[in-house]
Amino acid sequence: MLAAEQLGLRIAGYGFPPGLSIDSSTGLVTGTPTAAGTYAVTVFIQNGKGWIKKTVPLSVR
Repeated sequence: MLAAEQLGLRIAGYGFPPGLSIDSSTGLVTGTPTAAGTYAVTVFIQNGKGWIKKTVPLSVR
């Protein structure tokens, strides 16, 4: 698996449950969520031509 930076991508996100975060270099979401619920997580991905934004539901039980 190639890291985001190896592909020339920048990744950012917000809305993650407490305890989770996204690594902008690799694109991996890591951590242990500390609160149950459904979260609207938004991720931005940028390359040399532009960017995209995607919001998806993330459920923690």
